[in-house]
Amino acid sequence: MEVFGIYSLKAGVILTLFWGIYLLFLQKETFYRFNRGFLLTGLIAAIFLPLIIIRYTVEVSAPTIPAFPLVELETIPAYADKNATFLQICSRLIPVVYTVVLTVLLIVRSIGLTRLVKSIRQNKSKRYVGYHIIESSDFDGAFSFFRFVFIPPNLNETEKHIILKHENAHIKQKHWIDLLLTNTLSLIWWFNPVMWLYEKAIRNNHEYLADQDVLIDYQRDDYQQTLLNQWLKIPFFPITNSFTYTNNLKRIMMMKKNNSNPFKKLYAFLSVPVLALFLMAFAEKVYVEQDPQRENDSGIYTRGGSDTLMIRSTTTGKPLLLVDGKEIASLNGIAPADIESMSVLKNESAIAQYGEKGKDGVILITTKKFAAQKAEVEQQQVMMEQQKAGQSLSVRLKPTNGKNPLYIVDDKEVSSFDGINPADIESISVLKEGSALSRFGERGYNGVVLITTKEGSRKND
Repeated sequence: MEVFGIYSLKAGVILTLFWGIYLLFLQKETFYRFNRGFLLTGLIAAIFLPLIIIRYTVEVSAPTIPAFPLVELETIPAYADKNATFLQICSRLIPVVYTVVLTVLLIVRSIGLTRLVKSIRQNKSKRYVGYHIIESSDFDGAFSFFRFVFIPPNLNETEKHIILKHENAHIKQKHWIDLLLTNTLSLIWWFNPVMWLYEKAIRNNHEYLADQDVLIDYQRDDYQQTLLNQWLKIPFFPITNSFTYTNNLKRIMMMKKNNSNPFKKLYAFLSVPVLALFLMAFAEKVYVEQDPQRENDSGIYTRGGSDTLMIRSTTTGKPLLLVDGKEIASLNGIAPADIESMSVLKNESAIAQYGEKGKDGVILITTKKFAAQKAEVEQQQVMMEQQKAGQSLSVRLKPTNGKNPLYIVDDKEVSSFDGINPADIESISVLKEGSALSRFGERGYNGVVLITTKEGSRKND
């Protein structure tokens, strides 16, 4: 739900941008086809642009990392669960409220569509080129639904021909595509008022387009009189074009306007720099460790990014690569995102532990999966020992440098582990140095402790 919320927030910003430009600069202009394309572009941008994430690299000089806090297991009295906080209750209620409202809206719209389909089946339609006419007293006003035009009975011939011309314009220009898209998005983003205003703007522009088409063949006075006669006889279904949907007086005023200056279309291009700012505002930093001193001293240079991992040796030999304790030939196929920690051994320390194989240096890599499995095994062993002694288990962190690390519980930053029942912990992982900086930036300077609870593990599954 959190990911959907962030996506919806970004989409809402884009919709507000396009709707604002239309409202301020384009709404009163007469180039309706251009306006239709502009509004549809805004919808497409709102759907896809939030999925685009721009990443830029920030080089961080590797400082001397202080000693990382030790994780010690201590025996303390049994833990008593605390009441859920207000925020936790809200976070659980939001998905429920969203689903309930969405379900109600779906039911209401399904009833309306069912009524339309029933009317189509019960009333005999007259087939014309490109559309079908259904004269029905089930609805007061005239409207079109895909290729079906619904008109009330007892219309005089002039009104009938004008209305058919208007609704046929909706059908020929395929306005139902716009309505189907806006109808779907207004259901998904029902909580966003801009989405409803955006849908209204698209509907109004449809009416202007149809009015423009009618005035080619009919006198303006006859058409305006027909509009006034049909006033307030409005059936409302989300994917229908109603003859009297929008404000008729406003439509009459738009009919009287002279053609707008085409250079005013340039206002639409205001969206381009603003969209560029939008993408940069939500860009993500990728921290890259660069330590020239390490390169000169050890002969091994490591660099981690978001998508690639490069290891360059300044010696003639090739360093020994160990992943999860197993020797490998190269790092091809290992994604940096899967790495929990990486260490470099050089000179005497490398040779002392790995003999002749470590003469050119040793790179030790631990994957997240392996670290989680190891932590889980160790935790289970300790818990079994504590259970034998008839005592409960808790985790307490003791920093050795006076500074606490960054605490992350189920992908959320917390100030401490107080209030977490050790029995609810699924796994504990520790990041330090380069792996902590590359993943969490400057916040990970003092190291990072990652805890996954059993509940959080089930949600990820």
